[in-house]
Amino acid sequence: MKLTPKIKLLIIAALGITAVLVIVFAVILPQQRNIISLDQDIYDQRVNYEFITQQRQDLVHLERQIMEIAANHGRVSSTLFSQQDTLELITVLENIARESNINNQDLSLSNPIALESGLFMSTINIKYNSSYTELINWALAIEQQPFYLIIDTMTLSSENSPNEDAVGKISVQISSKVYWQ
Repeated sequence: MKLTPKIKLLIIAALGITAVLVIVFAVILPQQRNIISLDQDIYDQRVNYEFITQQRQDLVHLERQIMEIAANHGRVSSTLFSQQDTLELITVLENIARESNINNQDLSLSNPIALESGLFMSTINIKYNSSYTELINWALAIEQQPFYLIIDTMTLSSENSPNEDAVGKISVQISSKVYWQ
């Protein structure tokens, strides 16, 4: 059989198409699967890297917060200690009023301020009704306490009431500063 140029052209075209198909199926398709797999690996590594970076940022943020808390620890603990001492001060003042037969004492205490000397200072307003003897007993009991009550103003006025119990009663209003440890 004689190969004509037309047959040669068909054979070359068939061999070329076969070579292209072999290259596509043997080289390109497996490499495409590898490329897809590598792309997925790169994506997974990027996600892991972002997660690790976020964890490191969170860790750095937490370390900063811990350092801030450690720096403010003294202030926070002194405030908590101050609140406990404030409650003890109010309890002592109420007990003194009860022991002095003063039943209707009103206390108004401002937020305490920590002084450099280690004392706490607060302004306090005290209002109650009592007799002169009860007022003296109250003042004597205050003098025996481990805090300092420095009176700024003290207003005494007689009660005008038709009750027999109100005879000899005075209305007391005290504005003062109190210092305690």
